[in-house]
Amino acid sequence: MSAQRAHLLPTLLAVVAVVLVGSWAATAFVPSVVDQPGLANNEVVLRGYVASAAAVAAAAGPLAASAEDPVFDYNMRGEITESFITGYFALTTIFTLIAFGSYLVLTKLKII
Repeated sequence: MSAQRAHLLPTLLAVVAVVLVGSWAATAFVPSVVDQPGLANNEVVLRGYVASAAAVAAAAGPLAASAEDPVFDYNMRGEITESFITGYFALTTIFTLIAFGSYLVLTKLKII
C-alpha cells in the first residue's frame, strides 16, 4: 500500500504540470479563421501583425541597401585541396594510433 502512495504524489505533480503547461500553451495559438465567423478566409488573424511587419520592414531596409555578395574561397566545396589531403592523412593516422594504443592497453590489462 505504501508503494502505491509513493507513486501517487509524483503522478499528481506530473498531471498538474501537464494541465498547467497545456492551458498556458493554449493561449499561445490564434483561433482558426473557420472558428471566427466575422473574418474572411484571406484576412490575417495574427495579433499585432501590422506592428511586427512594420518593424521587420524597417529593420531590413539598411541590410538590403548595404548587402554585399562576395565569393568566399572555402575548402568544403567538393574539390580536393592540399589542406584536405593533409587533414585526411593526419586525422586517420592519429585515430589509428589512438585505436592501436587502446588495444594494447586493453590487452595488457587482459580486459579483451
